[in-house]
Amino acid sequence: MVVTANEEFYERMMLYRSHGLRRKKHYWHELPGHNFRLTNIQAALGCAQLKHLDKIIAERDRVYLTYQKKLSGIPGVLMQEFLPEVEPVVWAVAVRLDPKIFPQGRDIVLTQMLEAGIELRPGFYSPTQLDYFDQSSLPVCESLASSVISLPSYPTLTAPQITYICAQLTGLGHL
Repeated sequence: MVVTANEEFYERMMLYRSHGLRRKKHYWHELPGHNFRLTNIQAALGCAQLKHLDKIIAERDRVYLTYQKKLSGIPGVLMQEFLPEVEPVVWAVAVRLDPKIFPQGRDIVLTQMLEAGIELRPGFYSPTQLDYFDQSSLPVCESLASSVISLPSYPTLTAPQITYICAQLTGLGHL
């Protein structure tokens, strides 16, 4: 769902969401678009969520700040940071694991955390790891991709749950 007061941006988004077609000429694609229309149920859920947006954002901020407090100063764990002039809406809490402290690597950490009942996600994959990109090596991107994880960050996550997640993650490091 996209909300904007910018008419030019709105027109461009409408073009993308409608297969790149303006409907002035049948099957004439002005750009590569997709079918991004919401069903009525999806739209209704989106509208209902918008009524609670401030609370959802506040809870996500709380989750991020709790992680920041718990993981601050933990060797081998580097929190995602935001510039002071940025007011983020944190939908994912990413941390970078130092391979010297977590020599088992990101994927083993993901497995170890899952064994403790905690589902984490890889932060992202480098384009060189994805078959559909014909890409030469990107060493910085590959290094980051192999060490960034996303922690659970849903708005109803409690402080004790975050404490447990942080303790489990910290326990996997090797000093």
